[in-house]
Amino acid sequence: MTTMISEVYDAFRSAGADEDKARAAAQAIADYQRNISELKTELKQDISELKTELKQDISELKTELKQDISELKTELKQDISELKSGYRLMQWMLTFNLAITVAIMWKIFS
Repeated sequence: MTTMISEVYDAFRSAGADEDKARAAAQAIADYQRNISELKTELKQDISELKTELKQDISELKTELKQDISELKTELKQDISELKSGYRLMQWMLTFNLAITVAIMWKIFS
């Protein structure tokens, strides 16, 4: 049997509604209230589940991001190392070229 709100039933009866209609209206209002309460409960549960899923997704993204950053650091260190090696080679080449130029100039002007 469906529940009804006695205050609503009494109000409809005192307003002049017949007993069956007052009872049906009070039961309908009680059903709406119960449905709204159930929806609130379901929404709270759904929101809770979504929060949990979002936290897990964010945690996984953080882990992936940290891993990506670590890989990028490694690649960047390798690139910098290669650039330093190339720079050192160019320094040696410049020094050798300067020494040869000075030797040639010394030979010409001495």
